[in-house]
Amino acid sequence: MPNRTQSRGHIAGLVDSAQQQLAALHPRTVEDHNALCLYGDMLFQGIVGGTALNYLSVFIVRLGASTLLVGLLSSLPALLLTLASVPAGRYVARQPRLVPLVVRFSLLFDLVYLLVAAVPWVAPAFAAPAVVALWAAGAVANAFLTVSFIAAMGEAVPPDRRASVISTRFAINACVAALTLQVTGQVLTRVSFPLNYQFVFAAAFLAALLSAYCLSRLHLPAQARPREATTPSASLSARWRVLASTIRQEPAFFRYLAPSVVFRLGMNLPSALYSVFWVHVLHLSDSTIALAVTTNYAFTFLGYFLWTRLARIKGRAFILAASCIGLSCYPLLTGLARDYVLILVVSALGGLFGSGVNLAFLDVLLAVSPKEGRANYVALDTATANGMAFVGPLLGSVLDSAISIRPALFVAFAVRFLGGALFALFPVRGRSHS
Repeated sequence: MPNRTQSRGHIAGLVDSAQQQLAALHPRTVEDHNALCLYGDMLFQGIVGGTALNYLSVFIVRLGASTLLVGLLSSLPALLLTLASVPAGRYVARQPRLVPLVVRFSLLFDLVYLLVAAVPWVAPAFAAPAVVALWAAGAVANAFLTVSFIAAMGEAVPPDRRASVISTRFAINACVAALTLQVTGQVLTRVSFPLNYQFVFAAAFLAALLSAYCLSRLHLPAQARPREATTPSASLSARWRVLASTIRQEPAFFRYLAPSVVFRLGMNLPSALYSVFWVHVLHLSDSTIALAVTTNYAFTFLGYFLWTRLARIKGRAFILAASCIGLSCYPLLTGLARDYVLILVVSALGGLFGSGVNLAFLDVLLAVSPKEGRANYVALDTATANGMAFVGPLLGSVLDSAISIRPALFVAFAVRFLGGALFALFPVRGRSHS
């Protein structure tokens, strides 16, 4: 049991964190201003999440997509992201200003939501494949957006405040998405198909535009151009050799990257199976799916406060390992479900541990990547993450065909658990100056 001194320390930590977040509402410094912009961005991204993102795979299933096509919905964008991430990192590293990049590629990606909404009118005979093709096409812009945004995040918020801002952002996202889902569920239930989904994706487009506006208000210092950016262009093989050498110079980054590959494979392996399992195995309605997703967001919101406090007490390495091991149970319990009741329990646990994974992965990535040339490290992490996002869903679809959907979910549990165990056995420590 903690003594009184420890308890007072914990309370003081919570008070300091609350004061920092309240200060952002009335910004007096550049840091407060940037925090407020990042919170606004995540507020509107919560609307996007509560509308389009949570129903994209369900939409194409209802359009007649097969398990393989649902897998391609994740795999094709991931493949393009993998191929584009390293060039994106090199491009971003050469740019002196990050904010215009973030806004430019955000707007390009946002157009996808509007185009998806128009698909049932423009290409009704090939609606599901058309949605998959559009989502894949947006992946190139998303690669540049991801790299530039994470690099901007590293500059916008100092390291000592980073975990607090990240957790608050995700908490805002979870809260807004949970509230938005209530409206989304009513629209999907009361409006006829496919107009209901078209309305949802049009709303996501408008929210995404407002998110881009918030990011356009960030105030960042100009980037220093890394030395490699001024050298003549090298061959692709030479660039990969330089990249491999760079990784060896940062052992903390490698200790993070290697287990993350295993865990991310387990994360993505069942991604194409969930919607099929909900719709075709459990026969869940749109309103029931909305309730499950809302439950997930509610516990995600609560989880960020829990994990932020634990991060101060136990450190980022503990949060990374514990949340990954906990989230590994999501596909296991899903595979055991026979009705929506266990799905609601699984959604709650997924939100609780998923919030820790979201917080830990971003915080650890920024902690183990050096400030100089950070975009290149972010690009490599993005490339490996999306490499697993490409392989995982396809492997899940193959397992579904070979051993059926429930055993495939159990395989996903085993791979996820292995990744979490590696983080526990080999704790990731940040750099001294990150």
